[in-house]
Amino acid sequence: MNLNPTDKTKIVSQMFPHFTIGGHCLQFVNEFRYLGHIICNSLSDDADFKREIHNMYVRTNMLIQGFRNCSQHVKMAII
Repeated sequence: MNLNPTDKTKIVSQMFPHFTIGGHCLQFVNEFRYLGHIICNSLSDDADFKREIHNMYVRTNMLIQGFRNCSQHVKMAII
C-alpha cells in the first residue's frame, strides 16, 4: 500500500514501478485489512467505522430475532 503524504507538495510521483517477489507481481490496493482493522491509503478510517456499524446492526438483529417469540415475562427476567 502506498500512503501519500498529507502535504500535497511533497508527493514525488503518482506512478510507481511494479514490485515482484518470487516472480509474482504485487498489486497496489486502496485499502488493506491489518490486524482486524481496515487501513486506507487516504489515512481515513471511515471504512473501518462502517464495518463496525454494520457488524453492530447484524448482532442486534440476531438478538432481536432470537428473543422475538419469548414472552414479556421472560424478557423482563433476562434484564
